[in-house]
Amino acid sequence: MSNRTVNLKDVAAKAGVSITTVSHVINKTRFVKPETTAAVESAIKELNYVHNLAAKTLRSKKSGIIGVMITGFGNPYFLEILQGIEHILSEKGYQMILGNIGSSMGAQEKQLDIFNSWCVDGIITYGQGYQNLSQKYDSLNCPVVCIESPGGDQTDNVIIDDCALIKEAITDMIQCGHQKIGCIYGVSDAYTSIQRTNGYKEGLLANKIKVDETIIRCGQSTLEGGYRETNWLLENAELDAIFVENNLMTLGCVKALSERGVEIPNQIALLGYDDDDWRDTVVIPISSIQPPRYEMGEKATQLLLQKINYPKRRSITIKLSPELIKRKSY
Repeated sequence: MSNRTVNLKDVAAKAGVSITTVSHVINKTRFVKPETTAAVESAIKELNYVHNLAAKTLRSKKSGIIGVMITGFGNPYFLEILQGIEHILSEKGYQMILGNIGSSMGAQEKQLDIFNSWCVDGIITYGQGYQNLSQKYDSLNCPVVCIESPGGDQTDNVIIDDCALIKEAITDMIQCGHQKIGCIYGVSDAYTSIQRTNGYKEGLLANKIKVDETIIRCGQSTLEGGYRETNWLLENAELDAIFVENNLMTLGCVKALSERGVEIPNQIALLGYDDDDWRDTVVIPISSIQPPRYEMGEKATQLLLQKINYPKRRSITIKLSPELIKRKSY
């Protein structure tokens, strides 16, 4: 048997089951008794059987692969989202491939074309929410689910109700005595930045505080950007608090405050976005807005698999609620 490629028939004969049963075990398309599954898996291992994905794709018109696009491998924000995606995909027998799309629309379009050419069964994207991409999504040969960036009439969407909770959090900061609150946002035309900044502005206006555009700064969603813009605010404005709209920029903000000897919250109060473990380990634990990242990944994947199985159903948008985790930074 070593002189030819091992096939499903060989595995079935070795395990003492039908070819159909072997197929169900490999593709996870039907429940198979645990002892039968174990026999098939043992035969696969003993025979060194390798599943021919290309042949499967030609036969079934499905690859069993889902393309996932994120805006940066170095950002820990995406880890729990990816874990939620992988959890659902593994249960259903799908594999995930990742694409790093950065923050440009061109990179996102290129990655969409690559996934489309690979005949993926569907795409989950965490992008910047460029409006011009809606027609691109609609032209693909597979369904698309967008996380935190509504994609168009044909896509399913999972979004976070950031605006409402951030408005409440800014109100809470004001009630704690903070009147001059600066803001550092990520990418100017990103859906998430727009929603979070709107929540910040609505919180100010609801408390009869005029919005000062000069203390709303763009940090490009990076640690360096948060560090740079915090220093700018400290040098050019009189503030008693800062709201920072993502995890990496919050870390940069804390670094800048620490280097300048600015005490949190005595001199500058601080509210961040996304609750990483480090926020509870610094000298003054940082208050933050925490989105349900794992659930975001799960919900997006469930929507995508539904759309794969029922391509004619109407598009669905799921809105999830974040949580305010209040500590000692304001």
